[in-house]
Amino acid sequence: MKTAPIQLSQLSFRRVSVELDASRVQEDGSPPSDLAFDFEGVIIQTHVGYSPVEESKEPGSSFFLTLRVVIDNRSGENDSVRFCPYLIDIEAGGVIRAVPGAEALGDIEDLIVVNGTSMLWSAIREQVCNLTARMPAGQVLLPTVHFQDLKKQHRQAAKADSEPVAKPRKAVRAESPKLVK
Repeated sequence: MKTAPIQLSQLSFRRVSVELDASRVQEDGSPPSDLAFDFEGVIIQTHVGYSPVEESKEPGSSFFLTLRVVIDNRSGENDSVRFCPYLIDIEAGGVIRAVPGAEALGDIEDLIVVNGTSMLWSAIREQVCNLTARMPAGQVLLPTVHFQDLKKQHRQAAKADSEPVAKPRKAVRAESPKLVK
């Protein structure tokens, strides 16, 4: 076992809201017929922010990273959207550090943003699982996702195409996150 080149050194939840979407569950509050809710077709919004940490005392590069996950069950104009039994709005923040030598693996900013966001997603995923475990519509577990679309080359291509960086997609892949620098 070796220490990973990207380390989560601090984690805090800045916002935590998980509530039953009473309009989407049966009147008696019982869970829907599919007890293992799979998020297929649910729109999951993600918002990512990052900035370098000023005057880090640790060797290597440190960034402050935030991830906000929102499921508001609004379909907009898309009729094929599936709804989650809960309304979710959770934001986590953390200090992510690249240990000296990590630059040999690739661009430090890409490593921090892609891997750090995955670490924050995992913490939010666990929090949602724990909070919904005793709620009326039953436990839900956010899907496993990746954040490769946060690499610089993807962000630059999106800007060049004049496309918005964030577009809701089905939860099989999380929404392309909005990056705020």
